[in-house]
Amino acid sequence: MNNKIGRKIYYDKVFGNVIQVVAQINGLAPTTTVDEDITRYKTLSERNRDTFDMIQLTYGQYDQDFSTCVDYTVDIATKKLVFKYADPNNPNPPYRAPLTESVDAMGAELATMKLKDIEQQTIIDGLGTQLTQAKLEIIALKGGTTI
Repeated sequence: MNNKIGRKIYYDKVFGNVIQVVAQINGLAPTTTVDEDITRYKTLSERNRDTFDMIQLTYGQYDQDFSTCVDYTVDIATKKLVFKYADPNNPNPPYRAPLTESVDAMGAELATMKLKDIEQQTIIDGLGTQLTQAKLEIIALKGGTTI
């Protein structure tokens, strides 16, 4: 069994604090259940099960964010991870959505803008062709010849 299992982030349901991270695995390891993790990790077994929840990531998800952030937690409202990144201009930067998602969103937006630019350029080129055709027709009419 060659599994690629993403991280599990166990967090406090009320505050979003991360209480246990189960590392991602690339290799010969079985997937564990929440109950198995509870028996395996003291931080989970010492808590009432109703006080925490878990986010299962895909293998490699947010690797870049984990390697560059100074802290992370869970936004209780969205039940998604939020990261804090070092900012030399702000000694206490806010938590924010993963930068990798922001970069992906900007890339998609840029691709959309490029497509719109191509579409607009095609329209402009078409209008230019029509304008040239109209000019030639006017010249032809003034000269007494038709096109």
